[in-house]
Amino acid sequence: MPTQVPNSPQSPPVIQPEPEKTLLAWTSPSRIYHKHTKEFYTSLGTILFLVCVVLLFLKQIGLILALISFGFFLYVIDSVKPENVEHRLTNKGIFTLNKMYFWDQLGRFWIDKEYGKSVLYIENLFGLPSRLPMILADQKPDEIEEMLKKYLIMQKPEPTQVEKWGEWLSNKIILEKPKTNPQPKTSKTPHK
Repeated sequence: MPTQVPNSPQSPPVIQPEPEKTLLAWTSPSRIYHKHTKEFYTSLGTILFLVCVVLLFLKQIGLILALISFGFFLYVIDSVKPENVEHRLTNKGIFTLNKMYFWDQLGRFWIDKEYGKSVLYIENLFGLPSRLPMILADQKPDEIEEMLKKYLIMQKPEPTQVEKWGEWLSNKIILEKPKTNPQPKTSKTPHK
């Protein structure tokens, strides 16, 4: 029976893992909150009603129920404000949505503007959601980009076919008018 020599000079040195360090932390809403106008719901309701009438003639009850559920879901999402969540960038990965995502399971990252707010997106290569959205509160996008470039590639992916269809549809069917800032009225009085 072979004997083991404890602490022999040939044994590899024990490497201690680096402790987790928080590089940046902030709190922001879990999703973009955009309150739609009455015009939006009127337009959406009219379109859904007409589509449901056509589907009724085609005897597609399941699809009608799905469309009604979708309309109700949009209304609920619009009427419930999002909760605030904590985001932490660490030397080990990203903590968001009450879960830790390690660097080796994350892909590309990019920053977009939505409804006037900067949103950081990071690809999740394993599991759902496939993209981790994080609204930037007071953080400067340039600083976050420089920090994340040490761990991930900054590259916005090409839009998927579903995203292209959604953009095309939203350009063709306008459910509400874009908000415009009223111009201040200036009085033009002739100088004497």
